[in-house]
Amino acid sequence: MRMISGKFMLAVALVVAVSACKKDDEKPSNNVTIDGTVKGLKSALFIYDATSSESPVDSKPYYRNELVLFSSGLTNSGDELTGKGDFLDLEINGGSQTLEEGTYTFTGTEENSQAFQIWEASAAIGYDISTQKGETYDFTSGAMVVTKSGDKYTIKVNAVAGSHVIVGTFTGSITSVEEN
Repeated sequence: MRMISGKFMLAVALVVAVSACKKDDEKPSNNVTIDGTVKGLKSALFIYDATSSESPVDSKPYYRNELVLFSSGLTNSGDELTGKGDFLDLEINGGSQTLEEGTYTFTGTEENSQAFQIWEASAAIGYDISTQKGETYDFTSGAMVVTKSGDKYTIKVNAVAGSHVIVGTFTGSITSVEEN
């Protein structure tokens, strides 16, 4: 009887220990991490351009679109955000008016534009849209990978903003609106 009690108590202790550790290690699956600080993201907004431009590099059309991944505290009405919260904002060139699957590379410039480029991007923590105050981080390098399964997108962002490392992940539906 004593062996069963000891084994039972050991099993209970292991379950409690594993559960306690797991809770400490959990972070939101949709998040932005800046230098190890994790902030949750709840929504995604894709703002597409109504007209295309022609690339000076390959003469193919591209669209100047924007992807915003944002936290609770922020809401959108059309292509405008209001409130206070955290976000990733990526100004991207796409080959169409939809968010296309592929790898987008940060160029930091509007010169020689073509599809699958990020020409401007930033992350913000505790940013108040009305006062335009909060911590902001302008990307200096990075990339974004977009995949899609059904109507769910997976977005993965890895970037650097000066000396700050930024990692963002988002899986879910994306609201698309035309730029005003």
